[in-house]
Amino acid sequence: MKRKRIIVLLIVLAFFLTVGGFWIYRYLLAIRCISNVSMISQAISMYCIDHNNTLPDKMSNLKKYTRPNIFVCPGSKTKPGRMTNVDEWMDYIYIPWGTRTNIPPEYPMLYDKHLNNHGNLINMLYVDGSPGGDKNVSGLKRFAKEHPDLKIPLPKDEKRE
Repeated sequence: MKRKRIIVLLIVLAFFLTVGGFWIYRYLLAIRCISNVSMISQAISMYCIDHNNTLPDKMSNLKKYTRPNIFVCPGSKTKPGRMTNVDEWMDYIYIPWGTRTNIPPEYPMLYDKHLNNHGNLINMLYVDGSPGGDKNVSGLKRFAKEHPDLKIPLPKDEKRE
């Protein structure tokens, strides 16, 4: 009887460790993704310094300032391509603000293309250069509704394999 209790206890413990390990792994991927978003922010800042405070019109303009692998979310299956066509394969959606002035700092500039890379959290880069997150895309949906002229694409809700 005592042996059965130990076996059941070990099975339950193994189950919780497996489930917990999965969530820890997803959390670590989200941290690596926000780190990539921060590096993109630094590359954009360097670009702005060299181009009279003008934001890049596309991400491939950052090839002088960074490397391709930061444009891939660690939670996705995308493989980095060449920097010359990074806008076609990257895992983020970029809103090119260009030379516009007086953009509120809380407006998004870059965010995850796929909703399920980190559960229901998307990593974002705001106009002021700070990285952040948006749970259930609520803030991004509100922003898209307030600014229909920008035609903001929302992240795709794709099922993970």
